[in-house]
Amino acid sequence: MKKANSGKNAAGFTLVEVIIATAMGLLVLGALYGIFRVFDVSRLEATKLLTINTDVIAALDLIYGDITMAGYNTDATGAFSLPICRGNFSQGTAVATNAPCLGVKYAGCDKITVTACPEVERLTEVTYDVYRSAAWETVVLGRAIGAASHQPLIALRGPGIANAEYLRWEYLTRDGLEATNLESIRCVRAKLTIFGVDGSSHNYTLDMSMKNIVSEP
Repeated sequence: MKKANSGKNAAGFTLVEVIIATAMGLLVLGALYGIFRVFDVSRLEATKLLTINTDVIAALDLIYGDITMAGYNTDATGAFSLPICRGNFSQGTAVATNAPCLGVKYAGCDKITVTACPEVERLTEVTYDVYRSAAWETVVLGRAIGAASHQPLIALRGPGIANAEYLRWEYLTRDGLEATNLESIRCVRAKLTIFGVDGSSHNYTLDMSMKNIVSEP
């Protein structure tokens, strides 16, 4: 007659085997969590950069409209005919010496002021420069119309942005050479580089011809 198996020989897992299996399971789960976390962070950073890219393009579109209108005067009769802004560059900056005037009134590497007359006897002045915004609590590119307060357009520091080379302005003549005075400026170039926290870099360059300045320097 066969003897029944004792409880000692019955199938099952020992405590050591359970501990080892649990530890291995935790390691696998930890590895999977790490992989999913990397993908999730990458997705969030990509979303932030997409938002930044959209904001930059929208801001550049606004800048393009303002700068290409520089020098515009609606009064064809010349009754409100202002002179083109004049002033020489010194250490990378030029300021108009004959204001009020039309065109580029202030030209610097990180600030520009342009003027135009969209309506008779009404001079519009628009300024773009880089400053620290108290509202946004970071460095921004802002826009101001006349003497009004600046309004931030693009954050140059913040989530998704590890660093940024501030928007830089370059001033070119009709022949594409570097302008030496305000009256010779016929094209303004805006350049911006944004570095993402993921190590990526995004370059933006926009050339804006000042089609409304027709007088020769």
